[in-house]
Amino acid sequence: MKIFNVALAFVYASVHSKQVAHAAPQQVADYNIPQDDFAITSEEGAQRYIVTYKKGSNEFNRRLQDAQSTHSHRDLRDNLFLSSPPTGDSARPMFLPKEHAEVVYIGSEAEVMRLNENDEVESVELDRKRYPMAESTPYGIGSVRAESVSDSAVSNRKMCIIDSGYDLGHPDLASDPSIVTGYEGPFSTAGPWSSDGCGHGTHVAGTIAAIGSNDQGVVGVNRNGQLKLHIVRIFGDNCVWAWGSSLVAAMNECVDAGADVVNMSLGGSWPSAVEEAAAARITNDDGVLLVAAAGNDGNDSYSYPASYSSIMSVAAVDSNNDHVYFSQYNDEVDIAAPGWGTESTCPSSSYCTKSGTSMASPHVAGVAALVWSLYPSKTNLEIREALEQSAEDFGTAGRDNYYGHGLVRADRAKLYLDTGSTARPTVSPTPGPPTVSPTPAPPCDDNPVGWFDEDGPEFDCEWYSVGSNCEDFGDFYEREGTTANVACCSCGGGTPLDTPSPVPASPSPSPSASPVKKSSKAPSASPVNNPSAAPSASPVLSDECPSGQAKMVLTVTADGKSKKQNIFIVKKRNANNKFKIQEWKIKKFPNNKVKVYETCMDASGCYKTFMKDKGKNGMCCNNGQGGYAVTFDGVTIMDTLADSSSEFGKLSKSAEFGEC
Repeated sequence: MKIFNVALAFVYASVHSKQVAHAAPQQVADYNIPQDDFAITSEEGAQRYIVTYKKGSNEFNRRLQDAQSTHSHRDLRDNLFLSSPPTGDSARPMFLPKEHAEVVYIGSEAEVMRLNENDEVESVELDRKRYPMAESTPYGIGSVRAESVSDSAVSNRKMCIIDSGYDLGHPDLASDPSIVTGYEGPFSTAGPWSSDGCGHGTHVAGTIAAIGSNDQGVVGVNRNGQLKLHIVRIFGDNCVWAWGSSLVAAMNECVDAGADVVNMSLGGSWPSAVEEAAAARITNDDGVLLVAAAGNDGNDSYSYPASYSSIMSVAAVDSNNDHVYFSQYNDEVDIAAPGWGTESTCPSSSYCTKSGTSMASPHVAGVAALVWSLYPSKTNLEIREALEQSAEDFGTAGRDNYYGHGLVRADRAKLYLDTGSTARPTVSPTPGPPTVSPTPAPPCDDNPVGWFDEDGPEFDCEWYSVGSNCEDFGDFYEREGTTANVACCSCGGGTPLDTPSPVPASPSPSPSASPVKKSSKAPSASPVNNPSAAPSASPVLSDECPSGQAKMVLTVTADGKSKKQNIFIVKKRNANNKFKIQEWKIKKFPNNKVKVYETCMDASGCYKTFMKDKGKNGMCCNNGQGGYAVTFDGVTIMDTLADSSSEFGKLSKSAEFGEC
């Protein structure tokens, strides 16, 4: 197991101790962080250093081989978790082989200088201490929309938690050894991974994976108890501090255990070259996503390891999505998550609330594992991009030092990965050229001019002009009583310049390329047997469809809020290969009832179906279990009850079907 360290030229400990004194804690946690980060660690006055050798160093290879001849590989790792000097360096050697480094206790400045002058030594740095990032419901699970994304596949992901341990007997946490494992080495003062004296690690674990639907306690981001966990304990029962070299060792243990995501709710004020290099290697070579707490000092200083560019630095927000006073803010903050008054699991089968960026970090780590489980072929960097680009923007528009890219949102991240595009990000990438039809659209003004949708000014007609945004979202997200497909010229709506403005209450039919404001009646293009029947209350057809048409059947099992929240739309592909012709629209489904709707459509058409949920969690969850199924010409197109995809967030859409 390995830990983070700072690479610095040797400086006097007395100077360091004065400079790194911490400001008074902002009553975020009860943990006592020592004023002197470089406190003497033994009565002999020895301090702990990381000596990094140059690659290919004969001296390092000799020292490592000598140690391996008398100590097992595990012993060399275990020794790194000791908080005080071992009894003789030769008795307990400590190595970070992947970093070409040895951890030693040095009692004099002269010895440090001698090592620095050794041609085979790359650097000598103090082994920095790392502290838990502290503490105070699960409003955070709702804030990040975790329940909007299915966790049915999370068993294919493994989360490594580097912290103070895990309350293995807690009824709201997994205990099956096929699910939960931990580092088994003798951790000396740290203690066994399966217990937790201070509760910090158990609280973090609950936010990531507390079991849902068991009628007790809390719910984690991943609720089904199948997310694999690997626990590496580096903090003792007092949760005061651990060595940076221990953190590097712990990260390497996570990699060796097969982790996909590592959560580190901890940090310190000083960087470490060894730690930074290890984090970069693990990110880039091992493909692991590293997530850490941004820090609780309430200023613009950096905290490590979070402030290394290879690690996602997580800031804290409250239940109103406001930046919390203690959360550090700087240009390394990547993303934000709930970290104030978060309720989770605690030791002795209890529950408690804690506050801190330590509580924010596991929300992000948990969401990463959740969405990654649905796209296991994606890389760690692609998952990080999805989380950042789909985050909900707060604070100054765009990325800022307080929120980073914004509040992590599981539903938006999934949608980003679903569509392969920005998928309604709060800050979209620089848009490409607007979609241009082969036949130029007539001159047009957006109506109303300057319109944007219910999610804010960023989602204006220019945003809808990019990619398939009109097709995917143009009939949803109303504002001022209209949607993008009606308001925006880029979506085929707006007001043609040769049409008087303002638009009359009952406009004459627009060209087929420019959809008009939807009424309660079916569009004239819809080949429904009874065109005057409103699609929102479509009757069941008693007869089969006429020649050249095929029957579509929608079966809806409504949840407790479907009448207000759900809208179903079928769109047909037009001559420009865009799904912009609305064929069928149904809404106001009777709550908690099963109802069947039927219509007939052109059998030669190519279609897609869309189901919107204004509650943003699908047809499920707290509103009761619902879902829907669609068949066309006797073939099943969608069945969210059968495939357990009723937790579809804001929008569920089918693949294209029919004569495509």
